[in-house]
Amino acid sequence: MIRRMRDRMRTRLGMSGRPSSWCLCRRWIKAFWTASDTGSGTVMGVALIAVAALLMGAVAMGGNVMLCRARARSAADVIAVSAAVALLDGADADEACLVAVETAEVNGAMLDSCIVDGEDVQVVAGMPTQVPVVPRVTYESRAGPVDCGT
Repeated sequence: MIRRMRDRMRTRLGMSGRPSSWCLCRRWIKAFWTASDTGSGTVMGVALIAVAALLMGAVAMGGNVMLCRARARSAADVIAVSAAVALLDGADADEACLVAVETAEVNGAMLDSCIVDGEDVQVVAGMPTQVPVVPRVTYESRAGPVDCGT
């Protein structure tokens, strides 16, 4: 008797011998979501590692550019002062710029321009970086005697 009631309930609910269309659809959806979810944690982990590596690379490149800019500033200041001292010691404009070129080579910088304006020397020095996007940074410096305001 219980068996007969159970069979009637299964027939009414569509659970007899063959599953109903809703049951097939539910099985297909469950299989689809379960199969597509396999390995998603690995993909997310790899993506997270890639983003972290890109951010660390960007920070390293920014640090290198800032370091090279500080070196270019220091080199330009030293180059301008050495050329101005040579000019005050009696050298002409060409000799002062030669002193600037030699000072740039010693400091590992590249001298872009050397302009003598009276007793002042204005130089533009560049420093190479290790960043492909910014291969070189430059800095401009000026040196010469200061008027004491007599």
